[in-house]
This record gives sequence, C-alpha cells and structure tokens, in this order.
Amino acid sequence: MTNCDMFAALIDGNNKVTVKDYWSRNHRTPKTDLKEGGTEDYEIVSGGVDQNGDIDVVFKRKLDTGDKWDQAIEPDLKAHICWAYKDNRQGWTEHSDYGKR
Repeated sequence: MTNCDMFAALIDGNNKVTVKDYWSRNHRTPKTDLKEGGTEDYEIVSGGVDQNGDIDVVFKRKLDTGDKWDQAIEPDLKAHICWAYKDNRQGWTEHSDYGKR
C-alpha cells in the first residue's frame, strides 16, 4: 500500500492498546506521522482488550487534520477503505504475507 494514510491498533505484553498514525510511502514498513515530521491526529474514545483477548478500540480524528501526512476525508465522497488484521507479534511484514486468524 503506497501513499496511504494508515492507523494501527497495537497491543503490548501488558494488554495495553495504543493507536499509531502512519503514512505508507511504499511496500516497506511505514513510518509514523511523528517520524515523518507530522503529528498523531486521533483521539481514543474507548476500548482496549476485551475478555477474549481481542483488540476492541474506538478512535476518531478530524476529517481534515491539516497534517500533510493525513489524507483529508471529504464528506459524501465515495472512497475506498482497506481494513486488515493480523496476529503479528513480530511487527510489520511484507504486504503479500496475508497471515491467518
């Protein structure tokens, strides 16, 4: 996924969930907006790890954050959204490694 605004909900070994704001330039590991010189433009509303050990988190962000590493979301505009999940404790992997649930 190239030139793509990404968010990831990540869990650490203590069942703490964090959300990270990324910008993907190419098919390699994306950099966070902070590492690109941008800002983390989201707010966690609720959630964490549920009783089944799954991540269940709700977060929000402004439609237009003003951050050059965030794509503006236009109201009433038809757009593509890509959702993904993976049990991947080793970190990011090549985009063609689809994994299993």
